[in-house]
Amino acid sequence: MRLELAKKAQACYNSMEAIASDLDIERIINLAHDATAMLALRVIDIIEDLSAVIGEKSRQPVLIVQGLADVSELPEVVQYAYNVTCKAGSTAYLQM
Repeated sequence: MRLELAKKAQACYNSMEAIASDLDIERIINLAHDATAMLALRVIDIIEDLSAVIGEKSRQPVLIVQGLADVSELPEVVQYAYNVTCKAGSTAYLQM
């Protein structure tokens, strides 16, 4: 129910994470079905492979898109994150 509410509110990633952080995985994903469980594990593996730890170089190019009317993330915060990403040696593209 919480994740559906966050989806309808178009919550940003950080908000969705905060909403679900105290939930067990079984409350987020129905692991009773083998196909769902296997797909969830594949998605988690892909995300981990594509993610970089803060301060480390990303293994993949990063595309950052910021809508100037976006109220969930300030353009200054996005610009800062872009600068930090580039400083870590990652290839990054920023579109505002």
